[in-house]
This record gives sequence, structure tokens and C-alpha cells, in this order.
Amino acid sequence: MYHCHINFFFLGNQRKLFKVLEGIPPLEHFTHEYFESKTPYESMISKADVIIADLENMDAAATIQMLLSEKKPKTELIILADKAQLTQLSVLPGCLSEIYDIWTLPLSEEELKFHFLKWQQDCKTHKDYWLNSILSLRSTVSQIWSGTKPRTAFTRKSTTASARPSTRPKPK
Repeated sequence: MYHCHINFFFLGNQRKLFKVLEGIPPLEHFTHEYFESKTPYESMISKADVIIADLENMDAAATIQMLLSEKKPKTELIILADKAQLTQLSVLPGCLSEIYDIWTLPLSEEELKFHFLKWQQDCKTHKDYWLNSILSLRSTVSQIWSGTKPRTAFTRKSTTASARPSTRPKPK
């Protein structure tokens, strides 16, 4: 199997929400590491695999632009914002296509857990798919180099003259 270590960076003032997320155990084959700050730091942003940014009491547009410019290309950005802040995001060109998800504030603890568990399941599905595609590719390459035919679930039976039904009339 595989092991996947994920670094989470919590940005913002919602310590209570972040503590709830830290209390949710990782799925099998995953480990989580958490770090947080009230202000965005380049070192934390560049280290993160997932950024969960609470935009409350922040300039939403400036914070998002900074996070997008400093994060790794594969880092997933999840935004926690109220409806007023969401309108600020919609005017940023290309911004929404770079954000993995938006969780609208206020969030109850149950809603937060739901969103995070859904994210975990999506992440696991993605990693499982990636692993299966790699294993399938390795198997195909191995079969090519060894000269064996790939196994398929369905094979066509060859029909020979003796296996075909007779079309001659039977003698009476």
C-alpha cells in the first residue's frame, strides 16, 4: 500500500474551528501535521499541502492573491469566508479556479466536520486512483518487457471446424 503525510496550514483567527479539525483522525494510510498562524508566512505557505484560510477580519482579495502566489502548484486552498467576502473573491480574475473549496461562514461544528471528512474521502479516492494507475502502468510495462500477453477479463474463444455446429441435415 502507500503512506501519505499531509501538512495543513491553518491561517486566521478561528482557533476553535482549527482545534475541531485537529481532533478528526486521519484516514488509514494517512498522517497529518498541523501548523497555524494569524498572518500568512511564506515558509508556512510553501510547506503546506493543504491551506485552510479563514478570511475573517482580513483583506480577502489581498490574502487570496498572496496565498495563490506563494503556494506550491499542487497545494489545495480551502477558504473559510462569509457571503460578503465571497463577493470580493468573485472579482479576482482566475481566483476561483485556483481555490479547491469554499466553506461559507458561519459553520457549526457538525458542518465543519462534514466538510473536512468529505475532503479526506476525496483525497483518499484521488490517492487510490493514482496508486492504481501507477500499478497498472508498471504491470503493462513489465508484461511488454517480459513478452507475456496482458491478461484480460474476457477472451474470445477460437472456433474451429470441429467446434462449429453442423449445418448438414441429419440422415433419417
